[in-house]
Formats: sequence, C-alpha cells, structure tokens
Amino acid sequence: MASRIHIVIYLAATLLIQDSAMGGTEDDKKAMLEKVRRGLPHLEVKGIASTPVPGVYVMDTASGHESRMIHVLDGGSHVIVGDMYALREDGAFNVTETHREAQRRILLRDMASEDSIASSPNGARRSTLFVFVDVDCRFCRELHQEVEQLNLHGIEVRYLAYPRGGPESATWKKMTSAWCSKDRKNAISRLMRGELAERAAATSCEATIAAQYELAITMNAKGTPLIVSDSGKAVHGFFPAMELLDRLGLAEDSVSKSAGAN
Repeated sequence: MASRIHIVIYLAATLLIQDSAMGGTEDDKKAMLEKVRRGLPHLEVKGIASTPVPGVYVMDTASGHESRMIHVLDGGSHVIVGDMYALREDGAFNVTETHREAQRRILLRDMASEDSIASSPNGARRSTLFVFVDVDCRFCRELHQEVEQLNLHGIEVRYLAYPRGGPESATWKKMTSAWCSKDRKNAISRLMRGELAERAAATSCEATIAAQYELAITMNAKGTPLIVSDSGKAVHGFFPAMELLDRLGLAEDSVSKSAGAN
C-alpha cells in the first residue's frame, strides 16, 4: 500500500511539472511519447517537460526502481541520456537538475511532520533538511553528531527512514522500533550511538517506514545519508555542518548575497 501511495504522489508531481512547463500541442506530445516508448520499450515514461533549448524536451523515465531523465530531440527522432548543462559566463549550470529539484519539492511538500524525527533550532528556522538515514550507516552516525551545529545555524533536521537492507533486515526492525517509540529522538540517538533502543510494542509505524523507504528509492537514493533541502537541492554522503550548508546554498553568507541580489 505504501508503495502505491508514493507511486501516485510521484506521478501527480510529474504531471504538475509537465503541465506547467510543457509547450507544443497534445498531438505533438503524444507522438513524441509514442516514439520513445516504441524505441525504448524497457523504459516507463512518467512525464515530459520543455527545456530552455527549442525543440529539446526532458522526459522523466524509469526502468525498474531506477529513475532517469533523458532528453528528446526533433520530435522524438533522437534521445540523449545524461544531464543538460547551460554554459554561462560564471560556469556550467545543470538544467536537468532543476527538474529533479522541482520533483523533490513536490514529493516532500506534504510530508507530515509527525512522520519524521525532527531536531529543530531554538530560534528562527531558516530552512529544513530532510535526511534519509540508516541507523547502521557510519556516515549517518557522523552526520548525527553535526545536527546540533546545524540547529545553531537555524536549520531544522528531519530524519526519514531508509534502512538500506530492506524490510527483512535487522536495521528495518531497529528503525521501526525508534519510530514507534514514545521518545523517538532519544531512541534514534541511542541507535546512532550503536546502542540498542528500547523495543516498542507497537508496529503501526511500520507503514511509515515502508512509505519513506519507497520515497527514497523514488528519489534515486544511492546510499545514505541522502540530504534534501526544502528547495529540492540534494547531496549524498557526509559533510561537516558548514560544508554541507555551503553545498546546499544555505551558508549564511551565501543566503545574504542571494537576498541582496534580488
């Protein structure tokens, strides 16, 4: 059920993006989609959107669990696999990644706060990071030690579950126990330290773990931690707090410069 829910959400997100960005007639779109489906039958085409380059479109596709964006030229006569970059005076800009960011924003927009384990700043919140974690992942444990520093800089951290071993793994059971705990922050902190958390009697939150696991797969999580800002920017792996904020464009000096430019 959780898998179906997230498939529906994902398709809705894709449709919202393509409706707002797609040019051309309905017949043009149908013809292009048909050509791609006929030429690449192993791919499931989820959506299509225009790009800044006339005659070039980006298609969101999937093969099994793997999502991939491809570029379609000349009404479907040619396909290029890979990201499109715009070359500017200040460097290369990944155009394709902006489509991914829009999808991530929509997918996370309706994530109920009670379904995550949150660490919030005492003062004003500048931004929220959604962090897909596995409590047995070394780099997730290292990142956990940076959460307090992130909070001091106005960043809320919301943990989402991605036990990489899947539903039959010991990690899945540990994370279910943490999410079902009456004191979830303490439970996950204990697990991050390699301790055993108190085993919760309830298992009703297992559906939440399953839904977040499927969401991570939908977002092409290659490992943990997968960190996604509320703007849709994403990074994989561990970085110290300040470097992480810099990579996500959330360092306070970067934000000030951006605000001053508007």
